[in-house]
Amino acid sequence: MIFKTLVLFLISSLAARAQLIADFVTTEGNFSVDLHYVSAPQACANFVLLSGKGDDVWETPAGAPSFTSSNYITVAESETARQVLNVRFVAADPADPSSKARYDIVQSTTVLGSVSTTPNSFGVLSDITGENRFELKQIDSNPNKFQIRFKYRRQWVDSRFQTIREAPMYQSIPITRVERGKRFFSGSFTNNDFDNPGYFFQDESILVPGNPNGPYGLPFNSAWVLAMDTTQKNRNGSRFFITSASDPALNGRYTSFGTVIQGAGRQVVTNIANRETNAAGVPNTPMSILSISFRRGFGALSFFESYHQGFLPGLIRPLPLTMERRDGQLSLLTALKPQSQTSISTSLDLKTFESGGLLSQPPSITVAPVSDISAITAIAPRYFLKGFTTALPNWPSAELNLKGTRYLFRLNSDGALGSLSLTFGTEGNAVAYEVDTTAQWNIPGEDPVTVVTRGSGTAGVSYTYAEGPYRGKMVLNILSGPLQVNEFTLHFESLPITAPLVLRSFSAIQSGGGPFAFGYSGHYYRQN
Repeated sequence: MIFKTLVLFLISSLAARAQLIADFVTTEGNFSVDLHYVSAPQACANFVLLSGKGDDVWETPAGAPSFTSSNYITVAESETARQVLNVRFVAADPADPSSKARYDIVQSTTVLGSVSTTPNSFGVLSDITGENRFELKQIDSNPNKFQIRFKYRRQWVDSRFQTIREAPMYQSIPITRVERGKRFFSGSFTNNDFDNPGYFFQDESILVPGNPNGPYGLPFNSAWVLAMDTTQKNRNGSRFFITSASDPALNGRYTSFGTVIQGAGRQVVTNIANRETNAAGVPNTPMSILSISFRRGFGALSFFESYHQGFLPGLIRPLPLTMERRDGQLSLLTALKPQSQTSISTSLDLKTFESGGLLSQPPSITVAPVSDISAITAIAPRYFLKGFTTALPNWPSAELNLKGTRYLFRLNSDGALGSLSLTFGTEGNAVAYEVDTTAQWNIPGEDPVTVVTRGSGTAGVSYTYAEGPYRGKMVLNILSGPLQVNEFTLHFESLPITAPLVLRSFSAIQSGGGPFAFGYSGHYYRQN
């Protein structure tokens, strides 16, 4: 009874939330999408920002005595009505010489941003981060009236011309590919799966155990889903797709962040997803998304894109690159940029560029990266590179603490089930484990082989977060016991308050000997 009551409460809470609706205008007709800003706030914020949403504005009633004395209410200039904001003065910390007084912009208890206490030459109190995301100013002095303005800036790298642009990106952007009867793709100007806007961010796709109806349930069991398109875990950028049919195989692989609203718009989506294409899935007749705008369904919206933008990669800058020959080896030298992402594109003629991989420099890096490009230049004498960089506000994989902790790994990949418990010592470099797994391998021409691994043992452990901001690597040196899988890639995904139990996901491979090639994936939880 308690569980049923909880489910009904969750469903009624989700049903009562204010809707953030994206209205698509396309060459094939129009449709609207209800954005899932509760379950996928970063994907929604990124989508809104790249769409080029207009400013949101809050103002006090006339006659307010000071910045901090009255509620700020959204005005008609805003595209979407928002919940009330307040401004709080925060004094400098006398114990910190670098501390400065500021005004915090808050919604209830959440600090959305901070501005300086000293106005610029235009009388504006500016964003203390320097990214110009919001501003506070007095707009009338008789009687006093004050205004907060949120500016939804988003930079992106145009892969066609290798230039940094400001949103809107999703304006006259092509529908690049169609999987007939299933889904269509957009969000980039080419059909290159590796196109990116100069940055990537985390997934929001973890399934909450025991809550199949929750926001992280099984979204692709139904059609009409708007989702991020990505080539691997935690590589979301600008590309997205919309489904016209259910496809449960997509569950857990992609971040879903919207549902096409019932009505004639769904037929538009169906028509697009059924267009004839060439062998590469490119529509025979060009189709485009002309624009995307936003509105609320009902109620005052509690979702603030600018707040979540603070968790996304920051402003994009050109990255200095140098080629240097050392001991007969031609190397690419990249500028030192700790805690950043790097996007490097290549060209053979300075006319057409190929989007390169997105690399990362961890917070602890002290020497600029050097890459051997001798093999490439040996077959391509004319070889040009262009790089961009963006700072990251955090590095989640560096936050993992192993000392004196216990983690439970649960397998849920095809052909493998079970659990692995790791209990770490106070130094974090030794672990006692308990394993109980069953895995089945189907060998062509032979009967299936089932391997059961059960028991306990000890191992030495090492962990590095240099793999990337959202990916770490844990290596176990098995000292005793039956465990054979000892190399784990840990994936750090964004988690909302609606998923307090699930920590992260992982994949594991066998890096030692053994009769079969072990490999599985699942989720892991911190138990203490």
